[in-house]
Amino acid sequence: MTDSPFTAVQAGDGIDGDGDSGGIPYLTSQNVLLSSILILSAATLSTALNLHLTTRILIAATRCVLQLHMLSHILGPVLRTDTTPWPVLGMTTAFLVLGLLEAVGNNAKYTFWGMPGVVGVAMGSAMVMHLAFGRYLYLCGI
Repeated sequence: MTDSPFTAVQAGDGIDGDGDSGGIPYLTSQNVLLSSILILSAATLSTALNLHLTTRILIAATRCVLQLHMLSHILGPVLRTDTTPWPVLGMTTAFLVLGLLEAVGNNAKYTFWGMPGVVGVAMGSAMVMHLAFGRYLYLCGI
């Protein structure tokens, strides 16, 4: 592997019992079970306290699982490329724009006229900071 932060993930990376975590988390069935228990606990508590949030909690959890599953199929091939960072940068830009549109166009009750600019500057500056300092942080092991 090269010392580029855009290097492909190799087989064997991850926390899989071989002692080499590589800094990449490995999701086990115990992690999924724990998160399911926490979601069901929140739904049960909502029902017990008569908060009327149970349906929203369960819909959000189901939506999250389905979206992450679809995203894994979309992002898998893009993140496996080790030749150039441009596909990753393109996907990052697309997700930032979609996030901006979701944050601004979500028909919130209360908003202000400068919301698109503020969200755009925040997301854009985060991307610039990552591009500027990402390699340094990668090399430092952070």
